Formats: sequence, C-alpha cells, structure tokens
Amino acid sequence: MQLSRFYFSLLFVCILALSTAQGQAGYHFGTKGGLSLANQNWNGGDRRPYLTYHINAFVETRDPEERGALFAQIGLHNRGSSIGFRTFDNLRNNRAYEFKNISLMVGAKKLISTVFLGAKPYYFLGVRGEYNLTDNLREMQNFFINLTNNNTNPDFTFNSFISREPAFIQKWLYGISIGGGLQFEGGEFFNTALEFTVSPDLNFQYDQGPSTFNNGNALQIRNVTFEVSLVLRFLREVVYE
Repeated sequence: MQLSRFYFSLLFVCILALSTAQGQAGYHFGTKGGLSLANQNWNGGDRRPYLTYHINAFVETRDPEERGALFAQIGLHNRGSSIGFRTFDNLRNNRAYEFKNISLMVGAKKLISTVFLGAKPYYFLGVRGEYNLTDNLREMQNFFINLTNNNTNPDFTFNSFISREPAFIQKWLYGISIGGGLQFEGGEFFNTALEFTVSPDLNFQYDQGPSTFNNGNALQIRNVTFEVSLVLRFLREVVYE
C-alpha cells in the first residue's frame, strides 16, 4: 500500500533528523502494543467504552545522560465506542462502532531521576496525525435497521446509529497524546517498559449534518482513547572509527 510506505518513510526521515539534532551515536527502536479503551464523544455526550487493541513500531533518540529524548512512532490504532441495546428476549447486548486508523506520532520523552518498583518512571508528550483505513459503519447501520424492521428491539431509536456516507467520515485526523510509564532495567542493548497513554483527537472522526438518522439533528463524533502498552526497546549503537 502506497500510503503505508509513505508513513514508514516519513517515520525514518523524522528519526534521522531527530538523531542528528541530538548528536548521539545510535538510537533505540522497537515495538509497543497492548489494550485500548476506546471512547467517543457524540454531540457532547460520552458513549460506552470499547475494549480493543493497538500496535506500533517506534524509533527514539539515544539519551545516555537522561536529559530527554525525541521519538517517532507509527502504528494501527482502533478508535470507536460501543452501544447497548435489548433484543426481543430482553437480553442486554453491546455492539461496537469501530474506526481503524493508521497513526504517526512525534514527540519528546523525559526520564524522572528516581526509581519506582525497580524501574525508572518517565513521561512524554506527542502530536499525532492519523488516516482512517476502514470502519464498520455499514455493518452497524444494517444491523440496527434489521432489528427495527423486525420489531425485535422496541426500545431502539434511530439516533442510536449513524449513516455510512463517505462524506461524513473524516479520513484525516489530528490530536495529541500524553502519557508516562515505567522503564525497566535490562541488558546493554535491550530493555522493556510498561506505558500508559491518553489520546484525545482535536478534530472529528465523523461530522454529519442534519439527518433522519439522528432525529433531524447534526452529529459530530470525537475520539478519546486510553491505552496500556508493553514496550520492547532495542539499542542500535553506531561506532565511529
């Protein structure tokens, strides 16, 4: 996919520039991934959270003196929220609205000069750009229309689902990510970390004008996602002779 190649090329251009700026002989790289608690704000009201996953590849400038590091990462992040409803047998169920986004983030990280639970705490701040790869809105729309047409969900109302019109789905998004973690001691060239992140978007994932799908009202949806990640971190050392 051309878009994926573009993002990966941009990732390594970013880290090359960051490494040059830091003047360090080498860099860290690795993967991070784990669970996401995705949520959305629909016209000012929060929806039910949706438990899903994320995965990233990252590069980070070398920081032997712990003055701070710069990083860049790219990955797949599921955004969305869930909705509860009752079926004809009055059982409570949940279905999730899901947006699969490819995300590129650049930011800065700082270790804290203390030890907690045998690890070094750190915090970071990053800015993100995302591109929406796919969604399940058509599936959700058909599912709820079928429930309504079959009279199997009498408590259901049209404002519980959204229309799958391409013009309403924002393909490009941007936001910030704030977080921290615990960086554990390891070998000379490998260590691990446990990381926590909150990622609110600054623009809308979905922006719909007045529609019968929302009782004649406009509908704007913004993402906010909480993530916990296991980080596998390697050192690539460059020796000048």
